[in-house]
Amino acid sequence: MKFIFSDGISLEVFNNFTDVKILENYVIFTRKVVVFYATYVYVSTSLYLIMPMTPQIMDLVMPLNESRPRKFLFKVEYRIDREKYYYFILFHSYVAIVTLMSIVVCVDTTYIAYLQHGCSLFAAIGHRLEHIVTREFSQTSYLKRNKERTYDMEDIDDIDFKERIFRELIICLKKHQLALEYTHILESSFMLSTGIQLACNMLAMSLSLIQVVNNLDDIKDSIRYSCMCLGEFFHLLCMSLPGQRLMDHSINKSFSCRSHWYTFSLKSKKLLWILLYRSTLYVNHRENIHNIVQSAMSYYMTFSSLK
Repeated sequence: MKFIFSDGISLEVFNNFTDVKILENYVIFTRKVVVFYATYVYVSTSLYLIMPMTPQIMDLVMPLNESRPRKFLFKVEYRIDREKYYYFILFHSYVAIVTLMSIVVCVDTTYIAYLQHGCSLFAAIGHRLEHIVTREFSQTSYLKRNKERTYDMEDIDDIDFKERIFRELIICLKKHQLALEYTHILESSFMLSTGIQLACNMLAMSLSLIQVVNNLDDIKDSIRYSCMCLGEFFHLLCMSLPGQRLMDHSINKSFSCRSHWYTFSLKSKKLLWILLYRSTLYVNHRENIHNIVQSAMSYYMTFSSLK
């Protein structure tokens, strides 16, 4: 968080009007994603919390000669009379689940927001490189000294113009290095937590599949565990796609460097090669979905064979 608001990533460097507009658009998009994800998690949690209260609700709506058996949120041994202290146990379970899901929402939305900020940095750099010798770019960069003067494609042979292009590439290189530094900090900060999270997600999917098979005779429990399995898969999807999106944006930056590169001077081409060279980054991306689902199915088959 401190690095994001430092001079390296703040508007002190990304001070171009187009850069600011791109960053703002990504902020708006990130806000929508975060709100959607938080809403989905809390709505799903609310539906899960209502399930133990269905017998009491049915007793009020469609009463029988005897009360329906009470259900708990999950099986746990408190070493006390479960029926006598039913509501206390249920309240404790509610507090535990709501607290857990709130922590998950806070961590996941923070992770998504940070990744989206990295996407916005690469998008701003890519747009600047793509329009470095066009009228559109010159109208939004420091290359334009006044409203009347613009640089068109016919000016690319001008020595002074090529020198200005070289200086613009230096600025882009500085921004690119800052974006890479930000991505490396993000990677090192979340590597352990995301690794543990993916491992827990894989085991949870395996156990949920086992519960689905074991409760095929009970339709309600079977549907319940099936929904849990789908929710775990959706969570895996939500945590993997932002990382894939960050990787795609960094690659798109390389594609943007191909725009009219042949018109650059020799030293500008050498500088462009530095921009094209980037370190290998590992983030939680789309391929992890296939690997984790495959591992979850393997664990499921192993656990099932031990019965």
